[in-house]
Amino acid sequence: MIPTDNGHNKGVRQRRDVGLQSFTLVKYFSFFALGAILIFTMILSWIISNNAKVVMLKQSEDYSLLLAGNINQQVFRRFVLPAVVRYGRIALRNPDQFGYLDKIVSEIVQGLDIDSVTIYDSKENVVSYSTLPELVGKRDRGGIEYERAREGGTNSRFIYSGSMWSLLSADPQISCQLRTFIPFRQVRESGEAGEAIMGVIEIAKDLSKDYTAILKLQARIMIVSAVVMLVLFLVLRVIVLRAGNILERRMVDRIRLKEQLDKTEQLAHLGTMVATVSHEIKSPLGIVRSTAEILKKRIVKVAPGNENLAQIIVDETGRLNT
Repeated sequence: MIPTDNGHNKGVRQRRDVGLQSFTLVKYFSFFALGAILIFTMILSWIISNNAKVVMLKQSEDYSLLLAGNINQQVFRRFVLPAVVRYGRIALRNPDQFGYLDKIVSEIVQGLDIDSVTIYDSKENVVSYSTLPELVGKRDRGGIEYERAREGGTNSRFIYSGSMWSLLSADPQISCQLRTFIPFRQVRESGEAGEAIMGVIEIAKDLSKDYTAILKLQARIMIVSAVVMLVLFLVLRVIVLRAGNILERRMVDRIRLKEQLDKTEQLAHLGTMVATVSHEIKSPLGIVRSTAEILKKRIVKVAPGNENLAQIIVDETGRLNT
C-alpha cells in the first residue's frame, strides 16, 4: 500500500524534528555559554574596577601618612622646641601658643587638599588643636583609631556613602573622607622619630571627587561590558537562526528525496510481484487453451456444431494471455 500525502508529510516532520534536535541542543548550549561568559565578564569588570578603587584609596592613604609625618617633623621643630624654650612648657590654652601653632600648620597645609588637621592630647581623647576651631575641646572624637595611634601605630579610616547605583539619582549623595591617625612623636636631631609620644595627629581629607570618579569608572566598565556581550548575543542569535533555517531546509529536502527513493523501491517491488503473479497466471492459461483446442477438434469430429463453446474458451484464454 502506497502511503498517503498526509502520512508522508507527517513522516517528513518527524524525521526533520529528529534531525534538528542535536542542532537545538547546540543552540541552547551556545546561549548558555554566552550567558555564563556575560556573568563572568561582569564579575571580572567589577573586580577590576573595585581594585582600581582600592588602589586609589591606598594612594590617598599613603599620601596622608606622608603628610602627617611631615607635620610631625615641622610642628616639633618649629613649634614644640621654640615654645618649650620660650614658655617652659606647652600650653595651647595660651592664645599666643595656639596662634603660633595654627600659623605653622596653616603654612604646611596651604595649597593642599586637606579638610582639617587635628592634634589630640596624649593622655586623654580630647582635641587640643584643630584647624577647625569648633572641634577644639571636643572629647572622645578620635575613637579606636586614636587609641591605636596613642599606642604607637598608624592607621586610617574611610568614611564614605553612596555606591555605583547612586549615580542613577538626579542628585547623587556621594561622599568619601579619609581620616589618618599617627602618633605625634618627639624628633631626634638626626631626624628620626623618637619613642616618646606627645599626642596624636589626625588628618582629614575629602575624597568625594575621587570616589565619584571611581564609581563612574565602575559604571562605564559595567555598561561597556554589558553592551559588548549584548551585541555578541544578538550576532550569535542571528547566526544560529539562519543556520537553523538552512539546516531545516536541507533536512527536509534530504528526507523528501529519501521518501521518493523509498516510493521508487516500493513500486519496483510491486512490479516484480505483478510480473511473478502474471507468470503464474499465464502458465495455467496456456494449459487451458491447449486443452480447449484439443477438445474443440474432438467435438468437431464427435458432435459437429457444438465446437463454439470450446472456441469461446480458446478466445478468452488468448485475450487474458495478451
